[in-house]
Amino acid sequence: AAAFVATFHVAFPVSGFIATFPVTAILERTDSRPHVYWGAIAASILLLHLLWLVPSASAQLAVSLLFGPVRCFCWAAYFHFLASDVFYPQGYLARTLGYNNLVIGVIGAVGPYLLSQRVAAASSSALEGETDAYLSLRLHLLVGTALLPLLPLHLFLRGRRKDQEARVRL
Repeated sequence: AAAFVATFHVAFPVSGFIATFPVTAILERTDSRPHVYWGAIAASILLLHLLWLVPSASAQLAVSLLFGPVRCFCWAAYFHFLASDVFYPQGYLARTLGYNNLVIGVIGAVGPYLLSQRVAAASSSALEGETDAYLSLRLHLLVGTALLPLLPLHLFLRGRRKDQEARVRL
Protein backbone atom coordinates (compact mmCIF):
# COMPACT_ATOMS: atom_id res chain seq x y z
CA ALA A 1 0.00 0.00 0.00
CA ALA A 2 2.85 2.39 0.76
CA ALA A 3 4.17 2.01 -2.78
CA PHE A 4 0.77 2.99 -4.22
CA VAL A 5 0.56 6.01 -1.94
CA ALA A 6 4.05 7.11 -2.96
CA THR A 7 3.23 6.58 -6.64
CA PHE A 8 0.00 8.53 -6.31
CA HIS A 9 1.67 11.45 -4.52
CA VAL A 10 4.07 11.84 -7.43
CA ALA A 11 1.85 10.76 -10.32
CA PHE A 12 -1.16 12.91 -9.43
CA PRO A 13 0.47 16.35 -9.76
CA VAL A 14 2.94 15.39 -12.49
CA SER A 15 0.44 13.61 -14.74
CA GLY A 16 -2.15 16.32 -14.06
CA PHE A 17 0.30 18.99 -15.19
CA ILE A 18 1.34 17.04 -18.29
CA ALA A 19 -2.34 16.51 -19.13
CA THR A 20 -2.95 20.26 -19.37
CA PHE A 21 -1.43 20.34 -22.84
CA PRO A 22 -3.63 17.70 -24.54
CA VAL A 23 -6.65 18.82 -22.48
CA THR A 24 -6.25 22.38 -23.75
CA ALA A 25 -6.02 21.13 -27.33
CA ILE A 26 -9.12 18.95 -26.91
CA LEU A 27 -11.15 21.81 -25.44
CA GLU A 28 -10.06 24.19 -28.21
CA ARG A 29 -10.99 21.68 -30.94
CA THR A 30 -14.36 20.81 -29.41
CA ASP A 31 -15.34 24.29 -28.22
CA SER A 32 -18.62 24.35 -30.14
CA ARG A 33 -19.38 20.70 -29.29
CA PRO A 34 -19.40 20.38 -25.49
CA HIS A 35 -21.06 16.97 -25.72
CA VAL A 36 -17.79 15.64 -27.14
CA TYR A 37 -15.57 16.68 -24.26
CA TRP A 38 -18.20 15.88 -21.61
CA GLY A 39 -18.63 12.46 -23.22
CA ALA A 40 -14.89 11.83 -23.04
CA ILE A 41 -14.90 12.88 -19.39
CA ALA A 42 -17.85 10.62 -18.58
CA ALA A 43 -16.09 7.68 -20.25
CA SER A 44 -12.82 8.35 -18.40
CA ILE A 45 -14.59 8.64 -15.02
CA LEU A 46 -16.46 5.40 -15.65
CA LEU A 47 -13.15 3.74 -16.55
CA LEU A 48 -11.61 4.95 -13.27
CA HIS A 49 -14.56 3.63 -11.27
CA LEU A 50 -14.34 0.25 -12.98
CA LEU A 51 -10.58 0.06 -12.37
CA TRP A 52 -11.12 0.91 -8.69
CA LEU A 53 -13.27 -2.19 -8.39
CA VAL A 54 -10.64 -4.52 -9.85
CA PRO A 55 -8.68 -6.02 -6.96
CA SER A 56 -5.31 -6.21 -8.67
CA ALA A 57 -2.13 -4.24 -8.22
CA SER A 58 -1.94 -3.29 -11.90
CA ALA A 59 -5.48 -1.87 -11.90
CA GLN A 60 -4.77 0.18 -8.79
CA LEU A 61 -1.53 1.43 -10.33
CA ALA A 62 -3.46 2.45 -13.45
CA VAL A 63 -5.92 4.38 -11.25
CA SER A 64 -3.10 6.21 -9.49
CA LEU A 65 -1.57 7.16 -12.86
CA LEU A 66 -4.85 8.15 -14.55
CA PHE A 67 -6.43 10.10 -11.68
CA GLY A 68 -4.40 13.30 -12.31
CA PRO A 69 -5.20 13.62 -16.03
CA VAL A 70 -8.89 12.77 -15.51
CA ARG A 71 -9.24 15.32 -12.73
CA CYS A 72 -7.40 17.95 -14.80
CA PHE A 73 -9.74 17.27 -17.72
CA CYS A 74 -12.84 17.51 -15.50
CA TRP A 75 -11.91 20.84 -13.94
CA ALA A 76 -10.71 22.36 -17.21
CA ALA A 77 -13.95 21.34 -18.94
CA TYR A 78 -16.01 22.68 -16.03
CA PHE A 79 -14.48 26.16 -16.26
CA HIS A 80 -14.44 26.06 -20.06
CA PHE A 81 -18.14 25.20 -20.09
CA LEU A 82 -18.99 27.95 -17.60
CA ALA A 83 -17.10 30.50 -19.69
CA SER A 84 -19.35 29.78 -22.69
CA ASP A 85 -21.83 32.57 -23.41
CA VAL A 86 -24.12 30.00 -24.99
CA PHE A 87 -24.89 28.31 -21.68
CA TYR A 88 -24.25 31.03 -19.10
CA PRO A 89 -24.78 34.72 -19.93
CA GLN A 90 -21.97 36.91 -18.61
CA GLY A 91 -24.28 38.63 -16.10
CA TYR A 92 -24.85 35.32 -14.31
CA LEU A 93 -21.32 33.92 -14.47
CA ALA A 94 -20.14 35.12 -11.05
CA ARG A 95 -23.29 33.89 -9.32
CA THR A 96 -23.11 30.56 -11.15
CA LEU A 97 -19.46 30.09 -10.20
CA GLY A 98 -20.19 30.98 -6.59
CA TYR A 99 -23.12 28.61 -6.17
CA ASN A 100 -21.54 25.77 -8.13
CA ASN A 101 -18.25 26.01 -6.27
CA LEU A 102 -20.06 26.17 -2.92
CA VAL A 103 -21.89 22.92 -3.71
CA ILE A 104 -18.67 21.29 -4.96
CA GLY A 105 -16.83 22.44 -1.82
CA VAL A 106 -19.46 21.12 0.57
CA ILE A 107 -19.73 17.77 -1.20
CA GLY A 108 -15.94 17.53 -1.51
CA ALA A 109 -15.35 18.35 2.17
CA VAL A 110 -18.21 16.40 3.74
CA GLY A 111 -18.53 13.50 1.28
CA PRO A 112 -15.46 11.45 2.26
CA TYR A 113 -16.35 11.64 5.96
CA LEU A 114 -19.92 10.52 5.32
CA LEU A 115 -18.72 7.66 3.14
CA SER A 116 -16.20 6.53 5.75
CA GLN A 117 -18.85 6.68 8.44
CA ARG A 118 -21.23 4.67 6.23
CA VAL A 119 -18.63 1.96 5.63
CA ALA A 120 -17.75 1.82 9.34
CA ALA A 121 -21.41 1.63 10.38
CA ALA A 122 -22.21 -1.08 7.82
CA SER A 123 -19.36 -3.28 8.87
CA SER A 124 -19.50 -5.59 11.83
CA SER A 125 -16.01 -4.37 12.79
CA ALA A 126 -14.58 -7.44 11.10
CA LEU A 127 -12.27 -6.89 8.17
CA GLU A 128 -14.56 -8.83 5.84
CA GLY A 129 -17.54 -6.68 6.83
CA GLU A 130 -15.61 -3.48 6.11
CA THR A 131 -14.47 -4.82 2.74
CA ASP A 132 -18.00 -5.86 1.81
CA ALA A 133 -19.40 -2.48 2.90
CA TYR A 134 -16.69 -0.67 0.94
CA LEU A 135 -17.30 -2.69 -2.22
CA SER A 136 -21.05 -2.23 -1.86
CA LEU A 137 -20.58 1.51 -1.56
CA ARG A 138 -18.22 1.58 -4.56
CA LEU A 139 -20.80 -0.32 -6.62
CA HIS A 140 -23.52 2.16 -5.63
CA LEU A 141 -21.26 5.06 -6.60
CA LEU A 142 -20.51 3.34 -9.91
CA VAL A 143 -24.23 3.03 -10.62
CA GLY A 144 -24.62 6.76 -9.86
CA THR A 145 -21.62 7.54 -12.04
CA ALA A 146 -23.20 5.54 -14.86
CA LEU A 147 -25.70 8.41 -15.15
CA LEU A 148 -22.88 10.76 -16.26
CA PRO A 149 -23.45 10.13 -19.98
CA LEU A 150 -26.83 11.86 -19.63
CA LEU A 151 -25.10 15.28 -19.62
CA PRO A 152 -23.32 14.81 -22.98
CA LEU A 153 -26.50 13.32 -24.41
CA HIS A 154 -28.51 16.34 -23.23
CA LEU A 155 -25.93 18.74 -24.71
CA PHE A 156 -25.88 16.83 -28.00
CA LEU A 157 -29.68 16.87 -28.30
CA ARG A 158 -29.79 20.56 -27.34
CA GLY A 159 -27.22 21.41 -30.00
CA ARG A 160 -29.09 19.38 -32.59
CA ARG A 161 -32.35 21.12 -31.75
CA LYS A 162 -30.71 24.54 -32.05
CA ASP A 163 -29.20 23.57 -35.41
CA GLN A 164 -32.62 22.47 -36.66
CA GLU A 165 -34.20 25.70 -35.45
CA ALA A 166 -31.50 27.70 -37.22
CA ARG A 167 -32.10 25.81 -40.50
CA VAL A 168 -35.84 26.46 -40.27
CA ARG A 169 -35.21 30.21 -39.88
CA LEU A 170 -33.12 30.25 -43.07
